[in-house]
Amino acid sequence: RQHVYGHHAECNKDGLDPDINAYPIRLCNTQKYEWFHKYQLIYTFPLYSLTSFSMFINDLFSVHSRNWKESLLIILGKLIHLELFIIIPYNIYGNRIIYSYVVSHMIGSLIIAIIFQVSHISSKLQFNNNNNWIENEIKSTQDYRVNCKITSMVTGGLNMQVLHHLFPKVSQIYYPLIYEHVEHKLKKEEICITKYQTFFEAFSTHIKQLSRMSHI
Repeated sequence: RQHVYGHHAECNKDGLDPDINAYPIRLCNTQKYEWFHKYQLIYTFPLYSLTSFSMFINDLFSVHSRNWKESLLIILGKLIHLELFIIIPYNIYGNRIIYSYVVSHMIGSLIIAIIFQVSHISSKLQFNNNNNWIENEIKSTQDYRVNCKITSMVTGGLNMQVLHHLFPKVSQIYYPLIYEHVEHKLKKEEICITKYQTFFEAFSTHIKQLSRMSHI
């Protein structure tokens, strides 16, 4: 619900896109600047590693805004998760399962957070764009290594984020087949996709945006 009706519908719009509400990380210039933001290049990536824990807690906080069936399913789902991944393994392996659980979640969270953020939080992209939906999706999204099968496999096709946003119901396995056609069509409309040859080029624009937002 958060991803489809928030992020996909209002990409990079402060107050509407929940994915850029990452306090205490400042991601765009319409977000209030506070003194600690000058240190955000230091604390951002450690916070990224807590993404899955944050989502777990936010799900629980959202219970009060849902009907009783949804609330029951959320709570039941969390209890089953804790039983399967902590309580039962703890009874078998002891304390080391807690360490394994926390470390695996931190590593996974860091990887997925970087993949998500590099695609939208960039010094080359726009925020709070008032253009039509299609143009906003493209101008707030960037791609990298679009011809690399390994990158596409590792990221689940999210390296072709523009297609992920324009065609959310199309399977990622078709992205390589339609990418050039979509890009050609957009160029006819004088709309260019922001893309990079390497992940590190895209990642550097993310770092630049974080650095920009660390100053008033």
